[in-house]
Amino acid sequence: MRPVFIRSHVLAIMCLSFSSGLPFMLLVYTLPVWLKDINCSITSIGSMFLISLPYSLKFLWAPIIDQCSIPILTKFMGQRRSWAVVSQLLLFLSILCLAFSKPESNLYITAVTAFIVAFFAATQDIVLDAYRIERLTQAELGQGVAMSAFGFKLGMLISSSGSLYLATIYDWSMVYTLMATLGLFGPLMILFVKEPDCQKNNPDLDNLYEIPKSGVIIGYLWQVIKYFGHITRHNNWQYIILFIFLFKISDTIPNTISTIFFMDLGFDKIQLGSAKTVGLFLMMMGSLVGGILMSRFTLLKAILIGSGLQFSSLILLYLLSFFGCNADNSNILIIIQGVQSFTCGMANVAFTTYLSSLCLGGFTATQFAVIYSFSSMARIVIASISGWVLAYLEWNIFFLYATILSILVIIPITILQRAKQENVAPA
Repeated sequence: MRPVFIRSHVLAIMCLSFSSGLPFMLLVYTLPVWLKDINCSITSIGSMFLISLPYSLKFLWAPIIDQCSIPILTKFMGQRRSWAVVSQLLLFLSILCLAFSKPESNLYITAVTAFIVAFFAATQDIVLDAYRIERLTQAELGQGVAMSAFGFKLGMLISSSGSLYLATIYDWSMVYTLMATLGLFGPLMILFVKEPDCQKNNPDLDNLYEIPKSGVIIGYLWQVIKYFGHITRHNNWQYIILFIFLFKISDTIPNTISTIFFMDLGFDKIQLGSAKTVGLFLMMMGSLVGGILMSRFTLLKAILIGSGLQFSSLILLYLLSFFGCNADNSNILIIIQGVQSFTCGMANVAFTTYLSSLCLGGFTATQFAVIYSFSSMARIVIASISGWVLAYLEWNIFFLYATILSILVIIPITILQRAKQENVAPA
């Protein structure tokens, strides 16, 4: 039997994940650089992270994608593929609109357009997350997620480093137009992949996830609220949520807020692009190492190792903010970017595998959207609050507090691991 890494359906999942990584970094990395480039305030840039709210709220429409068909298209392409191609084409059009939104003239129009981009990007993610979970077997899940992360990071590389390089040649409107064109790779890829066999629904979940037949709006919204009660079926669910939030501190700050920090130190777009290129290559390597880690250790132990290594990036940011550096020395920037990217890639494979392992019994798109919404909300809250906090704190104090908080992730991981060993599994 061929290794998991080179199986055709796993490689297809990697290619589809490229389409998810592309718009994500256009919103959380490249857009803040664009705004910084036109001299927007740190408070405005921090507030702009709220436009990625659809990534946290995608559970609101995930049941529709799980249970409703697209007329004609679903009949020929299947449930997952039809929703994927529609969301990807609408994503292409919305990125084009963002390209010509002119934030220097009206930041509110840019914010609304970016929010629409985030909505269609999140919709695409709902479909592709469900596709991945349904297409991979339990034995393939760890290494399959690693390959998915590899493709996602490749999309991130193109839309972050690639965008910064292009921004030195073209204006930002042209950069985003080129990125929108690259996004057409997704719907083209969908034409060549196989529709997965949907999981058989667990009868116990029907009452929780099935869309109500009457009282359409109120009934639907009430049903959505009830989804969050589903997470309480996992033992130690409080520690699962705490783990997600604390994990995202050491993941979000190095990958979003640190860019503004580097620009404040005087690094230019070429230096940032070069460092991000190296970093994202190392992040892809970290994803593959994370897949190997998953095959050698238990899931929670792999998370503990990955999280422990991820602390190092915040420590390096603190040291840099405390001692400072010469902006002409790109080596320091590359080293810090490399460390944070490699450890982030490795830790996120275990993190995503763990969240995927909680989604069993059918209604895959809805289950994963609900669980992952805690992760997305944590990222948005952390990034948005950071912008406001930095209006009052120096960078070194900010990174010191962030490091201390992120280390606390060891507590819920240890509790979950102990529960697993005592056969009182949280999942």
